[in-house]
Amino acid sequence: TVMDARNGALWRVDEAAQELELVRARGYPPEAIAAVSRMKLSPTVPICDAVLRTKPVWLSSHADYAARYPESAARTAAFRSGGYSVAALPVVIDGRARGVFALTFLVERGFDEDERSYLEYLALHCAQGFE
Repeated sequence: TVMDARNGALWRVDEAAQELELVRARGYPPEAIAAVSRMKLSPTVPICDAVLRTKPVWLSSHADYAARYPESAARTAAFRSGGYSVAALPVVIDGRARGVFALTFLVERGFDEDERSYLEYLALHCAQGFE
């Protein structure tokens, strides 16, 4: 997996419905996949916020997640245990987010500049795939 990520998923933006639609997920339990298969675009959810702001969201721990996205953190608490961190990167084409991919890690970790650059590069390749 990328940088030892435990789980990963890719969503596309359904502009008509103002939702994210899950395209592919790996490593998540079925109940977690069911919970995120379609999501209304809302800035209270990290992956949606990444789409709405067209900027990556980096969460280094449970505490960071709960502080920045309390509603989402409470909703996903049942799917997490131990350490936790998230990278959510928008898939941008012509200045607009057309999707988002997210990686979750089962350790608390920051993302250094090289790691952020690498993941942003992967998001660029996802954008090429979307086209």
